[in-house]
Amino acid sequence: MSDVVRSTIERRSACLNLSHRDLTVLPATDLSQISDLKILLLNDNKLIMPPSEILHFTGLLELNLSGNQITLLPSGIERLRQLTFLDLSHNRLGYLSSELCQLINLKELWIVKSELVGLPENLGILSRLEILALQKNSLASLPDSLGEMESLKWLNIAENNLIDLPGNMTGMRRLTYLNVSGNSLGKLPDCLLTVRSLEAIHARNCNLSQLPDLGTLVQSLTSLFLLNCRENPFQEKSDLSEWIDQNRFLFQYTEEM
Repeated sequence: MSDVVRSTIERRSACLNLSHRDLTVLPATDLSQISDLKILLLNDNKLIMPPSEILHFTGLLELNLSGNQITLLPSGIERLRQLTFLDLSHNRLGYLSSELCQLINLKELWIVKSELVGLPENLGILSRLEILALQKNSLASLPDSLGEMESLKWLNIAENNLIDLPGNMTGMRRLTYLNVSGNSLGKLPDCLLTVRSLEAIHARNCNLSQLPDLGTLVQSLTSLFLLNCRENPFQEKSDLSEWIDQNRFLFQYTEEM
């Protein structure tokens, strides 16, 4: 690894790639020699302890910690205020510190399959966030502040333990993609009708017993072109073919459609 660090210093590179190296710890003495780092790739290692060495890089824009065994983020993570991209996927985080919400310049946050059971209540502070990936965790609820993320365009919360969404989502004015598949919602929440920017909704295998009011969807969600409701135990299976032909979006109801 010293060779990689030395090469980064000599080339004055803004990117340090230490991924796929079976690292369990980071050498603070080596990393402290690097200045003005913008991209740090530490994915697919064996890091367990919070890598506090990364706090040295206060100008960091992209940080990839995915594919490790991290259970906690380093105390002081809020010092990385310039971060625009953060990937914490495939770790063992459980909970996220509220300090994470001080990374106010984040545009992409990926926390896929990281054993999450809770999110900070002030998550909505991340007002510049455009992409939020939280699929394949154990989340039973979402903070109400999620509905205040006015810059969010892409939200994936599939395969969690959710039974509902935040009651007020009117602040999500730019959301175009929503994936809630693999949760136990029972029905599509009425709050979705207020997210008028939505173009695609995936609600596959959500234990939906009733079809959504498709006419209301069309009138409210004028940009919608895809509604995926496959693998749901609908009680009434009406013939939708004529309705689908007359409207602008693809309604995926069964595997055959």
